[in-house]
Amino acid sequence: MTLSVETNIVIDVVPSEQIIDIGRKARLECLTESRDRDSIHWKKDGRDLPSHNRILTNKQTLQIFNLQREDYGMYQCFVRRDTYEAQASSELRLGDASPVLTYRFIDQTLQPGPLVSLKCTSRGSPTPGITWSLNGFPLPDNERFMMGQYVTVHGDVISHVNISDVQVQDGGQYMCLVANRAGSVSHSARLNVYGRPHVQSIPEMRAIVGKMFRVICPASGYPLEKIVWTKDGQKLPFDRRHLVFDNGTLIISKVIRKDTGRYFCTASNRQGTSASQSGDLKVLVPPTINHFSVGEHLRLSQRVSMLCSITDGDLPISLTWYRNSEPLSDGGDGISLTQIGDYESVLRIDDLKPQHNANFTCVAKNSAGITQYSQYLRVKVPPEWVTKPHDLEAVEGQDVFFHCRVSGVPEPMIVWRKLANEANVRTNGNRRRIPLLELSSQRPVYRNYKLLINGTLYIRKVTDTDEGSFLCEAENGVNEPLGQVVHLKINAPPKFENSHVGVITGRMEEAIELQCVASGDDHISMTWRKDGRDYLTTPGKSRTTEIRELDKVTSKLRIENANINDAGKYSCLASNAFGKSNYGMDVTVWEPPPTPSNVTIMDILSRSVKVSWIGVERSTPAIERIVIQWKEQSENWYPEGKQNILPGVMSETTVQGLRPWTVYHLRVFAENQLGKSKEGKVLQFVTNGEKPGGPPRNLRITGLTSTSLEVTWDDPDPKLIHGPIVRYNLGYMEYR
Repeated sequence: MTLSVETNIVIDVVPSEQIIDIGRKARLECLTESRDRDSIHWKKDGRDLPSHNRILTNKQTLQIFNLQREDYGMYQCFVRRDTYEAQASSELRLGDASPVLTYRFIDQTLQPGPLVSLKCTSRGSPTPGITWSLNGFPLPDNERFMMGQYVTVHGDVISHVNISDVQVQDGGQYMCLVANRAGSVSHSARLNVYGRPHVQSIPEMRAIVGKMFRVICPASGYPLEKIVWTKDGQKLPFDRRHLVFDNGTLIISKVIRKDTGRYFCTASNRQGTSASQSGDLKVLVPPTINHFSVGEHLRLSQRVSMLCSITDGDLPISLTWYRNSEPLSDGGDGISLTQIGDYESVLRIDDLKPQHNANFTCVAKNSAGITQYSQYLRVKVPPEWVTKPHDLEAVEGQDVFFHCRVSGVPEPMIVWRKLANEANVRTNGNRRRIPLLELSSQRPVYRNYKLLINGTLYIRKVTDTDEGSFLCEAENGVNEPLGQVVHLKINAPPKFENSHVGVITGRMEEAIELQCVASGDDHISMTWRKDGRDYLTTPGKSRTTEIRELDKVTSKLRIENANINDAGKYSCLASNAFGKSNYGMDVTVWEPPPTPSNVTIMDILSRSVKVSWIGVERSTPAIERIVIQWKEQSENWYPEGKQNILPGVMSETTVQGLRPWTVYHLRVFAENQLGKSKEGKVLQFVTNGEKPGGPPRNLRITGLTSTSLEVTWDDPDPKLIHGPIVRYNLGYMEYR
């Protein structure tokens, strides 16, 4: 029996999309049926994967180590079955990558007049921006300064500053700052121009209380002997918080309010020439938020409030509330905001709902900066359906996916159970069927069942034993568990339940009946074939009948008066909407064997004869016996007359027990389970003679004269003559 069922190729790549940073590892898995896994082939952007020791494939699994920029793109899994091919894809996207500098400018010392070019090259994700500064301040607004920036096809950002006719006042510490949302990197180097000391004007400076303050004296001219900072007539440092470096950098490690004031920077050379400028430092105080909290066991419909109170900071202060980084407005989504005075704000929710599960942030902003404080509001929410499972039908051999997605806070635990069809038990007041199996995060795999991380129940290559009811149940400790019972129906292609197996034998001129019993789903159609072709019935010779029951069909083919032409390979083809199957039978028609040919008398003796024949090479059923029959010419043939029965493999024999000088008839038959062959050619032969086997009979003597007698007799018994009488020998003697 040959069963052939074709189903669609099932294929998926998980995850379907990933965002991973450079240097990390990526893993993709191609999900398909086990019979197709040997044909899995991976590609990237429609091309074969590059050969690299960072890229490993193990049929279903693709792993990429130490991700580089060129690894990002679309990955495809191809599966081939015979002439069919299917594919699924997954996109690997570049995550945020902090900028890196791939080219930096260097320190330069030169005379006034030439063109100077400073360049920084960087890369990162997303594409970073580059800004320039001179001594910590923006570049001069001067027509001699030209700045340009562009991005190459490879994603590199190139930025340059060109200074034409460079002058003494252009000297100082130049810095390029490269930044994106993932981070920043900077590089600085000095440009020294020969000339007298020069100090650029210092704009108003600002420092934040508690933070570090750093400023570079915008001095130029080369060479310089020293750079000095003073405040209120005192040379810095005069406080352990002060650090002054030879290059003119001033650092205040932790700013306090009294650091406000005017600072002087003086640069001088060995010749005693000097230059000086001053700048005012304004110290700002950022807001300080008094930490607030929310309850840990809040439920739906309860109330909550949060007070954002500012305990320190320069006024005015603006207060803004955010939910998951999105700004809130008063009255939106059941949330009310109330400003109390200049430095307090209250957020209130009178009816907690699932959407209120979020991170709430109070942001305080003033001229000194921004301060924020966050609290996560967790509202316990019972499980709710996102994707409710539903009944499914599948064909045997297919893979099945029951999707079950549930939301809730805390995240519900999903358990799948296969339920028995009987034996209910009572649990928590509800009637529940005893589970045949149970899958959860603690036990996600059992035989061909697998619970995926998204709650989907995956059943590999279903069979009729997988049919039944399944329960998806989600529970998170809030209210009662949420559950849904679904049913899996397995639609089977036809299957045969025949009693005939292998060879079916019929007898010549008798009826042969073939029978196929197929079970399966949906309407089953049955057709008969002989030797690979559709079998066409002939009125009076053959006919088919069908008996249809609930889930099976019995088809019978009856052939009347069978002959040798009815033998061959018969097949019964059953098909339905879910597949087809084929059941084959070898039909043999038995007939009496052919008559042995070329029967020959090989040697004749007086009492035996040797005869030979050519046996039948092929006969169904096989020849079991050879029958040699003979009779005297005058006798009739009798079924159980004179005969020898020999094994069917013999081709010659000697017939004993014959009478000399007798005419015989001889014939040869082949015999099998169905009887004897037809009568062939009858051979006639005469056995050789022998000397008479008996004397003459009835000897009689009559006196005729005194000197003569008449002697008469009868021939010997005919059975003892054994040949023609040639002469009689008569002897006599005188009796005294």
